[in-house]
Amino acid sequence: MDVHGGPEPGTATSIDRIYATTRYLFVVRHGDGVLEDDQCTATTAWTPDLARLRPIDVSPAADVVANTASTRIDLEPLLPVVALVGALVIAVIAYVFILRARQRPPDWMR
Repeated sequence: MDVHGGPEPGTATSIDRIYATTRYLFVVRHGDGVLEDDQCTATTAWTPDLARLRPIDVSPAADVVANTASTRIDLEPLLPVVALVGALVIAVIAYVFILRARQRPPDWMR
């Protein structure tokens, strides 16, 4: 997940951050009518020992209550590998066709 801190939609700032699709404990500052989070805050990935920091009047999410882990799979890191394998397959197929074309005698010799 890419979090942009720009003041308007579609803008970016030097404090933009990228988060994995998981749970986090956000420690934010109160800015000009907005909440701010940057690399200097204590935002961290959620672990069970952080449950003690949850306010009393806030209930945990449904999958936390059921004690189940999130089953989302992030395939984005695999895209370069898939592209590389695809390029390799195309190269092998092209090589086979070029090799077959070279082994075939010219039309005037047939």
